[in-house]
Amino acid sequence: MPNEPIWMHLSAEGEWEGGMRTRLQVRDFAPLYSDEPPSFGGQDSAPNPMELLLAALNGCLSVMIQVIAREKDIEVRGVRFHAEGDLDLRGAMGDPNVPPYFRTVREKVEIVSPASPEQIRDLQEEVQRRCPVYTLLKAGGVDVQSEWTVTAPVETSV
Repeated sequence: MPNEPIWMHLSAEGEWEGGMRTRLQVRDFAPLYSDEPPSFGGQDSAPNPMELLLAALNGCLSVMIQVIAREKDIEVRGVRFHAEGDLDLRGAMGDPNVPPYFRTVREKVEIVSPASPEQIRDLQEEVQRRCPVYTLLKAGGVDVQSEWTVTAPVETSV
Protein backbone atom coordinates (compact mmCIF):
# COMPACT_ATOMS: atom_id res chain seq x y z
CA MET A 1 0.00 0.00 0.00
CA PRO A 2 1.30 3.45 -0.83
CA ASN A 3 2.20 5.74 2.04
CA GLU A 4 0.97 8.83 0.21
CA PRO A 5 -2.73 9.75 0.13
CA ILE A 6 -4.71 8.75 -2.95
CA TRP A 7 -7.27 11.52 -3.04
CA MET A 8 -10.58 11.32 -4.88
CA HIS A 9 -12.39 14.63 -5.21
CA LEU A 10 -16.20 14.41 -5.18
CA SER A 11 -18.75 17.17 -5.54
CA ALA A 12 -22.46 17.73 -5.85
CA GLU A 13 -24.60 20.73 -6.73
CA GLY A 14 -28.00 21.68 -5.40
CA GLU A 15 -30.65 24.26 -6.18
CA TRP A 16 -33.68 25.00 -4.04
CA GLU A 17 -36.92 24.73 -6.04
CA GLY A 18 -39.30 26.13 -3.43
CA GLY A 19 -40.94 24.70 -0.37
CA MET A 20 -38.65 21.95 0.91
CA ARG A 21 -37.72 20.63 -2.56
CA THR A 22 -34.13 20.72 -3.83
CA ARG A 23 -32.78 19.64 -7.20
CA LEU A 24 -29.50 17.78 -6.71
CA GLN A 25 -26.93 17.24 -9.45
CA VAL A 26 -23.95 14.90 -9.40
CA ARG A 27 -21.65 14.90 -12.43
CA ASP A 28 -23.66 14.40 -15.65
CA PHE A 29 -26.26 12.04 -14.17
CA ALA A 30 -29.97 12.69 -14.22
CA PRO A 31 -30.88 15.02 -11.35
CA LEU A 32 -31.95 13.70 -7.98
CA TYR A 33 -34.38 15.50 -5.72
CA SER A 34 -34.97 15.82 -2.03
CA ASP A 35 -38.14 16.96 -0.32
CA GLU A 36 -39.93 16.44 2.97
CA PRO A 37 -43.30 14.95 3.83
CA PRO A 38 -46.18 17.38 4.46
CA SER A 39 -45.74 16.88 8.23
CA PHE A 40 -42.38 18.66 7.87
CA GLY A 41 -43.53 21.31 5.39
CA GLY A 42 -42.82 19.54 2.10
CA GLN A 43 -44.85 18.05 -0.72
CA ASP A 44 -43.49 14.47 -0.36
CA SER A 45 -42.28 14.58 -3.99
CA ALA A 46 -38.91 12.92 -3.29
CA PRO A 47 -36.97 11.22 -0.50
CA ASN A 48 -35.87 13.44 2.34
CA PRO A 49 -32.12 13.96 2.89
CA MET A 50 -31.95 11.45 5.74
CA GLU A 51 -33.61 8.80 3.57
CA LEU A 52 -31.00 9.56 0.91
CA LEU A 53 -28.34 8.99 3.57
CA LEU A 54 -29.80 5.54 4.34
CA ALA A 55 -29.84 4.79 0.60
CA ALA A 56 -26.21 5.93 0.41
CA LEU A 57 -25.36 3.49 3.22
CA ASN A 58 -26.96 0.65 1.23
CA GLY A 59 -25.12 1.64 -1.93
CA CYS A 60 -21.78 1.98 -0.16
CA LEU A 61 -22.15 -1.40 1.56
CA SER A 62 -22.97 -2.94 -1.81
CA VAL A 63 -19.84 -1.53 -3.44
CA MET A 64 -17.59 -2.58 -0.56
CA ILE A 65 -19.07 -6.10 -0.42
CA GLN A 66 -18.23 -6.57 -4.11
CA VAL A 67 -14.71 -5.12 -3.78
CA ILE A 68 -13.81 -7.10 -0.68
CA ALA A 69 -15.49 -10.34 -1.79
CA ARG A 70 -13.39 -10.17 -4.96
CA GLU A 71 -10.22 -9.56 -2.92
CA LYS A 72 -11.00 -12.54 -0.67
CA ASP A 73 -12.25 -14.78 -3.48
CA ILE A 74 -15.71 -15.08 -1.92
CA GLU A 75 -18.50 -15.82 -4.36
CA VAL A 76 -21.50 -13.53 -3.92
CA ARG A 77 -24.57 -14.29 -6.04
CA GLY A 78 -26.95 -11.74 -4.59
CA VAL A 79 -27.32 -9.12 -1.88
CA ARG A 80 -30.36 -7.28 -0.50
CA PHE A 81 -30.20 -4.33 1.88
CA HIS A 82 -32.55 -2.65 4.31
CA ALA A 83 -31.55 0.36 6.39
CA GLU A 84 -33.67 2.34 8.80
CA GLY A 85 -32.93 5.00 11.34
CA ASP A 86 -34.46 6.92 14.20
CA LEU A 87 -34.05 10.60 14.85
CA ASP A 88 -35.76 12.91 17.28
CA LEU A 89 -37.17 15.83 15.27
CA ARG A 90 -36.86 18.14 18.26
CA GLY A 91 -33.18 18.54 17.32
CA ALA A 92 -33.98 19.73 13.80
CA MET A 93 -36.70 21.96 15.25
CA GLY A 94 -34.11 23.81 17.34
CA ASP A 95 -33.85 22.05 20.71
CA PRO A 96 -30.12 22.39 21.51
CA ASN A 97 -30.29 19.41 23.89
CA VAL A 98 -31.35 16.95 21.17
CA PRO A 99 -29.02 15.86 18.36
CA PRO A 100 -30.59 16.54 14.92
CA TYR A 101 -29.13 13.35 13.40
CA PHE A 102 -29.86 9.64 13.61
CA ARG A 103 -29.30 8.20 17.07
CA THR A 104 -29.64 4.64 15.79
CA VAL A 105 -29.41 3.07 12.36
CA ARG A 106 -30.33 -0.57 11.81
CA GLU A 107 -29.03 -2.26 8.71
CA LYS A 108 -29.84 -5.70 7.38
CA VAL A 109 -27.71 -7.33 4.73
CA GLU A 110 -28.93 -10.57 3.17
CA ILE A 111 -26.27 -12.33 1.09
CA VAL A 112 -26.74 -15.29 -1.22
CA SER A 113 -23.42 -17.11 -1.25
CA PRO A 114 -21.94 -20.58 -0.91
CA ALA A 115 -19.29 -19.11 1.42
CA SER A 116 -18.78 -20.48 4.93
CA PRO A 117 -20.10 -18.60 7.98
CA GLU A 118 -16.48 -17.74 8.86
CA GLN A 119 -15.89 -16.23 5.40
CA ILE A 120 -19.06 -14.15 5.66
CA ARG A 121 -18.11 -12.97 9.17
CA ASP A 122 -14.68 -11.98 7.84
CA LEU A 123 -16.32 -10.20 4.90
CA GLN A 124 -18.69 -8.32 7.23
CA GLU A 125 -15.87 -7.19 9.52
CA GLU A 126 -13.78 -5.93 6.63
CA VAL A 127 -16.72 -4.19 4.93
CA GLN A 128 -17.63 -2.43 8.17
CA ARG A 129 -14.03 -1.38 8.66
CA ARG A 130 -13.69 0.06 5.15
CA CYS A 131 -17.14 1.31 4.08
CA PRO A 132 -16.95 5.14 4.03
CA VAL A 133 -20.63 5.78 4.82
CA TYR A 134 -20.77 3.13 7.57
CA THR A 135 -17.58 4.41 9.22
CA LEU A 136 -18.75 8.03 8.91
CA LEU A 137 -21.94 7.19 10.81
CA LYS A 138 -19.98 5.29 13.47
CA ALA A 139 -17.45 8.12 13.82
CA GLY A 140 -20.39 10.51 14.31
CA GLY A 141 -21.54 8.52 17.32
CA VAL A 142 -24.49 6.84 15.61
CA ASP A 143 -25.37 3.43 17.05
CA VAL A 144 -25.22 1.32 13.87
CA GLN A 145 -26.75 -2.09 14.45
CA SER A 146 -25.93 -4.68 11.80
CA GLU A 147 -27.64 -7.93 11.01
CA TRP A 148 -26.05 -10.00 8.26
CA THR A 149 -27.63 -13.24 7.10
CA VAL A 150 -26.43 -15.66 4.46
CA THR A 151 -28.45 -18.01 2.33
CA ALA A 152 -26.91 -20.78 0.29
CA PRO A 153 -27.68 -20.44 -3.41
CA VAL A 154 -30.30 -22.74 -4.86
CA GLU A 155 -28.65 -24.96 -7.44
CA THR A 156 -30.73 -25.63 -10.50
CA SER A 157 -30.23 -28.61 -12.77
CA VAL A 158 -30.36 -28.16 -16.50
